[in-house]
Amino acid sequence: MRGFGFYTRLAWQGMCKNGRVYLPYILTCIGMVMMYYIVCALQNSTAVETMRGGGTVQEILSLGQIVIGFFSLLFLLYTNSFLLKRRKKEFGLYNILGMSKLNLARVLLLETLLTAALALLSGLGLGLLFSKLAELSLSLLLSSGPSLHRFMHRTTGQNRTPLASSTAMFISPSGSLSSVSHLPPQRRMAVSPT
Repeated sequence: MRGFGFYTRLAWQGMCKNGRVYLPYILTCIGMVMMYYIVCALQNSTAVETMRGGGTVQEILSLGQIVIGFFSLLFLLYTNSFLLKRRKKEFGLYNILGMSKLNLARVLLLETLLTAALALLSGLGLGLLFSKLAELSLSLLLSSGPSLHRFMHRTTGQNRTPLASSTAMFISPSGSLSSVSHLPPQRRMAVSPT
C-alpha cells in the first residue's frame, strides 16, 4: 500500500497538533473501555457470585453492560462530532491542497485506529487494575467482608470489552466522515463558531 506511512504520520501529527481537542476524546474512550471491563469482570466474578445477594448483583450488572454500552456510544458520538467540527478548517485545507476525499477518509480511519489501539490498551490495563478494587468495594458494600480470593480474572471481560469498544469507536466517526465528505471545500474552510 503506497503512501501508508505518509498517511499514518499525517494522522499522528493531526492528533498531536490537536492535542487539546483530542485529549477529552481519548480519555472518554479509555474511560468507556475501563468501565465496561470492570462491569464485565464483576458480572463474571466467582467472588461476587458467592457473596450474599451476589446473584442479584450479577443480573443487574448484565443489564448495566447494555446501559454502559449505550451511553458510551452516545457520548462517543457527541465528542467525536465536537472533535470533527473543530477540525473542519484543517480538512478543508487538505482538500484545497489536493487531498481527495478517499485520502481524507484514510487519514480519519488511521486516526480512529490509533485512538482505538491507545484506548483499548490503556482501558484494559486500567480496567484490570481497578476491577479487583471494585470487587473489594462491592464485597464491603454487601457486608460480606473483604474478598480474600487471590487476584483472578476471567477472560470473558477481556473478550467482550474490545469487541464492544471497537464497535462503538468505529461507529462514531462514520457519521461524521460522511458529513465532512459531502461539504464543498469552501464550506469546510468556514470557521466554526467558538
